[in-house]
Amino acid sequence: RLRDGTKFSLNLRAARAEGESDADEVVLALDADVDGTPLTLQGRVGRLRDLIAGSRPYPVNVQLNLLGVEGQARGVLVNPVSGADGDLKIQLHADSMAGFGPWLGERAARLEPLRVELRLHGGGQRYRAEPFRIDLGDASLQGELGLDLAGERPRVQASVQSRNLDLTSWLP
Repeated sequence: RLRDGTKFSLNLRAARAEGESDADEVVLALDADVDGTPLTLQGRVGRLRDLIAGSRPYPVNVQLNLLGVEGQARGVLVNPVSGADGDLKIQLHADSMAGFGPWLGERAARLEPLRVELRLHGGGQRYRAEPFRIDLGDASLQGELGLDLAGERPRVQASVQSRNLDLTSWLP
């Protein structure tokens, strides 16, 4: 939620999604900024109808700069009902979170520097995030997560290690 009276300006220079009707991939490009802080995206993804229909694995290869957070996602997504396995690696990093100041206020600085590495695997009824690592300033979380939706009750398995984790500044 934006604080009362917060103003920001979005400057959109170029946005493009391009592909042939029979091509397996679509090229994406976005060049913009929010109050002078870059907002860019470029890469290739599969056709949205393939992800929705679950007819084939959905390729993802994108790079993003969102208000100073740089990231990339590379791999394959699948429609959960298809039963096929997906494998997607996500990486994010930022030395400064100042671009998120209008939304996070003083909390934005508490996230600096930000590093996230996550690998998602699975499909059907079983999913895993392994390994994952999240660094927020001096704090670090790393480990593995698993979700199994088969059976009467979902099962969650987790193995998480933490270093310097202190949430008191985030709680009222």
